[in-house]
This record gives sequence, C-alpha cells and structure tokens, in this order.
Amino acid sequence: MIDQDGNARIMDFGIARSLKGKGITGAGVMIGTPDYMSPEQVEGKETDQRSDIYSLGVILFEMVTGQTPFQGDTPFTIGVKHKSEIPQNPQELNSQISDELSQVILRCLEKDKEKRFQNAEDLQNDLQNIEKGLPTAEKIRPDKKPLTSREFTVKFNLKKLFVPALLVAAAKSKPRFYI
Repeated sequence: MIDQDGNARIMDFGIARSLKGKGITGAGVMIGTPDYMSPEQVEGKETDQRSDIYSLGVILFEMVTGQTPFQGDTPFTIGVKHKSEIPQNPQELNSQISDELSQVILRCLEKDKEKRFQNAEDLQNDLQNIEKGLPTAEKIRPDKKPLTSREFTVKFNLKKLFVPALLVAAAKSKPRFYI
C-alpha cells in the first residue's frame, strides 16, 4: 500500500502478531502466503528480521520481473521450491536491471539466513548505493536521425508529369455510350 507521502508500506494483517507475546500458532505450524514465505517459515521454524528480508526479496524480484521467483500448482509445491530451488537471476528475465540490483535481490533470497542481509539497514544502504549510480529520470532526447543514411532530393519534370496526368484524366472523363 502507498501512504499519503508516497511511501510504500507492506501490510498483511492476517498474520500479524506481537513480538512480545506468544503467537497464535503452535510450533511447527506454517502460516503465511506461500509465494512470499522464507524457507524457515516453510519449515515452521523460528523467524526473525531475515525472514522479512527474504519476503522483501520476493517482492523486489516480482517488481522487476513481473513474476514471483517460484511458481507452482499448489501452496505445498511453492513452499518446497522456496526451500530447495535456487531462484532465477532476475536479470535473465529483465535485461534492463543492473547487475548490482540483481545481486542484491538474490542475496535477499538466499536459502541460508546467515547469507542474507542481516538487517534492513544493510539492505537499505546497498539499495541507496545502487540508486546513486543510476541515471536520473530526466533524459535528454537526441535529435532524430534521418530514416536514410544520406539525404537525397527528388526532382520532377513537370512536362513529363503533365502528359500522363492528362491521359489519366481524359480516360476517366470519356463518355460511355450504351446501346
């Protein structure tokens, strides 16, 4: 969701819980949207901010490619893929993204949470560094090049055009007689 200041907010009130209190689910119970679940969530293990970073990686992947990193026919098959398959490099699906952004997304999607960004601040710093290296949205349009490799001029001789035009006009205005 986008707030009034234009900032994106991730919301999923269906699974929100207090960090201080006990969760509403028991040990080993999986809860969440399979497309965005970290491998540890799929296994029903303890989660922390690195699970959120994984889910954010899924969202970033989807933002730049138009699809989630893992698809399947059932929530179970999607969950298994989060645990076992390596995601495709997003740059293979969208060649316009930079190597740096692609690597940040893949780091967010690491199966081992120790290999992911350890906190949101580290991820934010990397994203800001990438942003600094990107060109601005304002682009100067180059002058249009001609469609041909060189200019040419066509000259018409009016006398040569006049005779065929007169013959066409005469043929169209010729009276027709019916018997």
